[in-house]
Amino acid sequence: MHKKITLPLSGAILILLLVSNIYFYNISSWQWYSYTTRDGGFVFDAYPAKGRDQEMMIRNWEIYKTNEHPSDTIIYRTFPKNYFLAWKWLSYTRAQYDFPYIPGDRPGS
Repeated sequence: MHKKITLPLSGAILILLLVSNIYFYNISSWQWYSYTTRDGGFVFDAYPAKGRDQEMMIRNWEIYKTNEHPSDTIIYRTFPKNYFLAWKWLSYTRAQYDFPYIPGDRPGS
């Protein structure tokens, strides 16, 4: 009798964990990617789900360099890589992470 109760309960817990992790995984993939120069003269927040992608950032960067003539010619990402989130490891190979990291002032970045 003990096995009859344990098996459905274990299955229900497993399904609950699976469904809840899929939900949080999808929410965590909606991410802003913030970029800046060291002096903060150029700041760009990319949000690919809304069309503000890396190509738009590069276009704005070129306009900024033409108009402002900055001495700092390196764009930094202000979002770190969190290696404890194993499901994000593949995303760290994307172009968003090709830029060097500098700590940002955005909460959660």
